[in-house]
Amino acid sequence: MPKVIAALAALALAAPAQAADIQIGANGILHLNGEPTFLIGLSGPPPIGGVAPDGSDGWAEVAGAGVRMYRYVPQGDWSDEKIAEASAFLDTAHAYGGVVWLGLRELAAAQPGDERDLMLRRVVPALAGHPGMGIWRGVDEPWWSGVRPAEVLAHAYATLKELDPATPLHTIQAARGTHADLAPYSSYTDIHGADPYPVNWSRPNPDLHMVARWTRLMRDITPSRAVVMTLASCHGGSWNRPHNTLFRQPTLVQNRYMIYTAITNGARGLNFYGGNGACRGPGDAELGWNWTYWFAALRPVLREIMPGAPLHDALVRPGTGAGLRVSYGATVVSRRTETDLWVIASRHAAGAGKRTIRVSGLPSGYRTGKVYGKPRWVAARGGAFQVRLRQWGVQVLRFPLAG
Repeated sequence: MPKVIAALAALALAAPAQAADIQIGANGILHLNGEPTFLIGLSGPPPIGGVAPDGSDGWAEVAGAGVRMYRYVPQGDWSDEKIAEASAFLDTAHAYGGVVWLGLRELAAAQPGDERDLMLRRVVPALAGHPGMGIWRGVDEPWWSGVRPAEVLAHAYATLKELDPATPLHTIQAARGTHADLAPYSSYTDIHGADPYPVNWSRPNPDLHMVARWTRLMRDITPSRAVVMTLASCHGGSWNRPHNTLFRQPTLVQNRYMIYTAITNGARGLNFYGGNGACRGPGDAELGWNWTYWFAALRPVLREIMPGAPLHDALVRPGTGAGLRVSYGATVVSRRTETDLWVIASRHAAGAGKRTIRVSGLPSGYRTGKVYGKPRWVAARGGAFQVRLRQWGVQVLRFPLAG
């Protein structure tokens, strides 16, 4: 228990003493209580009061891996009872140094004078000033669910801004529709995103690069560039239907590629859906959350990008790269911090085994780059270096600015 107590004490000290503040900065970077942050969220988190498999505090475990945002969506329509329930959830998130992504559900499509409008005017003032309040969540997948045209959301958005001008609204689109279909919704949200779920039972060899395509589309239609994407561990397509006896979830390799390709294509935060879904073995079912998936496939990557990790400072500095180039079938992005040039290279091209990927355009003076998290180095000559990657492989390199 000492580790749990220490973690909770540290989070309590880090928690703000006033209402949480999330602002959208330049290039869509999110600032949490004044600090630029690559936001990591869970939809939904472990049960309140629940424990991890080793008996430790479940919320302390996920917070220790960088989770700062927790989704709350009422089961059923909003009511006074749901307001009280949401307030208790906000209390918990705040106690662990986090904020809540709070689902307005039907209220986000309220029309003048209807029952949703009246309830919206009760919910927002009741919860907006809570120190655990972070981001409002709009209608889920509005275009795909038939909330059309986008102007249907205009009244609720204007009312929300009237009641709580400081807190941004986040809208998630299904990975459906075109640029023209989805772009109008950017007028009625502050943060935009989509939920591409390439890994499912019917795709033994999923096209993980769809995450890159959808992140770019959302980036292109969001004027503020504030894009927070949602990835899934468990969703409706995860099952071996019709028997539902087996399910498929992303592996560590697949997760790592999807997370980094979202980052390199414009994501300013990531939300992970399905930990409390039905894709759970007996032990996880008893604990009420998918801890097996968390430890095997998600936590290892989150620890690479979480606030406080060496890479995190680079994630909140888009537009500072060196203009690197890479061969077709691969992607490269670089970011400068005060001390390093970070390079993220990934391969999406098909083909068995590892292939050599040549990265060029490195400024003079850079001689060696360290592989992030590994005791390995890569040599650079003539402004170029090589990495060997399998399909869906990712290499993160750290070149000291001193050369």
